Amino acid sequence: MKTRYKVLITFTILIFVIVILYQGTKLASRSTGLVIGEDVKIRLAQCMAGKNISFYYSRFCADCYTQKSDFGIGFQFINVVDCDNSPEKCDDIGIGEMPAWRIHNVMVYGYKTLGELKDLSGC
Repeated sequence: MKTRYKVLITFTILIFVIVILYQGTKLASRSTGLVIGEDVKIRLAQCMAGKNISFYYSRFCADCYTQKSDFGIGFQFINVVDCDNSPEKCDDIGIGEMPAWRIHNVMVYGYKTLGELKDLSGC
């Protein structure tokens, strides 16, 4: 009976510790805004901004929204041109479709994964 009681207490404590660790991690992610891999996205966005790479988008473009979401909180570092609010900036360089990236003065069109953007930018 004593062994059974010890096993039950040990199991209960183990479950309690796991729940506390899970909740603590969840709380830390929510409060800092960081999740696993977010630092990689931030570094990529900062590198791209440092290389004067620009993202051209429209609020009405679904792929633009997806592209923005891929960067998470790192998107704040991206050089963004809003073609809805500044159409002349997009018209002047002849943006034909969106999303569009100006990478090393070459226009690249369509949705790109973070891996593709990393390769294209050299970041």
